Amino acid sequence: MKNFSRPLASLGSRRRNICSLVSLIAARFKLYQDIENGIIPAAVASELRSLVKKALLVRQEIERVEAVAEGEDPDSDVDQRDVVQLIKLHQQMEKLRSRYDSLQDPVLRMLSRDQQDIEWFECQEKKKKGSPIKIVVDSLTCTELALEMAKLPNLIKSLKKVPEDISCQSFPTLQLALDESMKGDIIVLLNGTHLLQHLGLISYGGMIVGLGDNVVIEGSEGTGDVLIDTNGDFVLQNLTIRPSEGQVGITHHKGNIKLSYFCVKGGKDGVLGIGSTESDIERTVVHDCSGTGMIFREGTHVSLSGCTITKCDVGLQFEEQAKVSLVMSGFVCVLYLLP
Repeated sequence: MKNFSRPLASLGSRRRNICSLVSLIAARFKLYQDIENGIIPAAVASELRSLVKKALLVRQEIERVEAVAEGEDPDSDVDQRDVVQLIKLHQQMEKLRSRYDSLQDPVLRMLSRDQQDIEWFECQEKKKKGSPIKIVVDSLTCTELALEMAKLPNLIKSLKKVPEDISCQSFPTLQLALDESMKGDIIVLLNGTHLLQHLGLISYGGMIVGLGDNVVIEGSEGTGDVLIDTNGDFVLQNLTIRPSEGQVGITHHKGNIKLSYFCVKGGKDGVLGIGSTESDIERTVVHDCSGTGMIFREGTHVSLSGCTITKCDVGLQFEEQAKVSLVMSGFVCVLYLLP
């Protein structure tokens, strides 16, 4: 009976090992997809890769010390230095594993990021706050500037809860204006091409609006995997954005986002909605993305009105629980509905 039960026990152990391996592979593949789709920020992805490299080095050192210990005379006393070194190495490995798990898990990762955000806000609130309206003027002639500025009063009147007599600040570049901005501020861009490195605090809520017929925001490799990464109520209006190659145009994580008279040209994916978010997208064009024009994941609510997607590998991609309303929209491409 003992000899008969051993193969069964061995078979059960193999099945458990296979199930564990399949689960591990599935988790790693999901992590890879999240990194590729921009769900995991570039900085977090970089830290995950660094943790894996460090863990491999620690694992190699553990195996080296254990091999040395096994090769010693079995009758001799165990070298206490080897024991101490192994304990330290295993403690180091446990710290690396704990940090890796926290970054891999979406909930723990969000809690970690929220804590960093709180610390950032506490630091920034100590700074003096300027005007909530920043105007960016770059390389316009006096005549062009006068014509564009004449449109500003009507723009201010069209904005909700903004007094008409509010003061404005002017900046020579978009990035300088963003560096001085707080949550809820409004950036007004005049005609021209404006380079973006990061949104700063305005990513947690605010507005960027173009004042003119040719307002462009461009990304670069230094911007990261996402050109415009928002985490609160946000409005983008009368703008064209040009993500760099392999870059996602917009990723929205939290709150409501409104895109109006908006255009995305180039990049990897045009618009990516994640989690419990509301997206109101009207008169928007997504063109020439190497990946997908618009992606809306589980939990998102989106209204598309008068939108066009052309020359993208995939036009629209929805997960099963995404709620979408389409009104007079044209998609010259493939549409995917994922289960």
